[in-house]
Amino acid sequence: MELIHKWTNLHIEFTSTLLRELENGGIRYFILRNYEKLPEQNLGKDIDIVIEPKSYIQTKHILLKVMTMLDIHYYQITQFDRMRCWYIMDNKKHFGIHIDIIENEVYKGFEFFSFERLYRNVEKYNGFYVLNKKNGYYNATSSEHSSI
Repeated sequence: MELIHKWTNLHIEFTSTLLRELENGGIRYFILRNYEKLPEQNLGKDIDIVIEPKSYIQTKHILLKVMTMLDIHYYQITQFDRMRCWYIMDNKKHFGIHIDIIENEVYKGFEFFSFERLYRNVEKYNGFYVLNKKNGYYNATSSEHSSI
């Protein structure tokens, strides 16, 4: 698979630090997809992090803290419902990263699965939390579960 952009040591450090700080801050989160090579490499164009509803303000403070720790000063946030697209960059360091912070899985105002239902299928992978591919959506959508 061809990389969309160059992934540097600063990307590795930013991603590792962010995920560690989310955990240290007590934020329940998981990476939705394309996590297999993180933090050493990102095969996607962004990182999709699903967070527990009502934890965005604390997550925002953690993102800003990580930026300060790594001396990164510019960011832009674009919001779509309960998803915020963070574009974090530093021209002097030739650094840019796109992180989607998603308060649950919501599309056009419709919540497909509750955070709790999805979080039951989270596992630790390479030091961070991910939605288990074997059990994740498949388990949440199986006919054995009760209604959302």
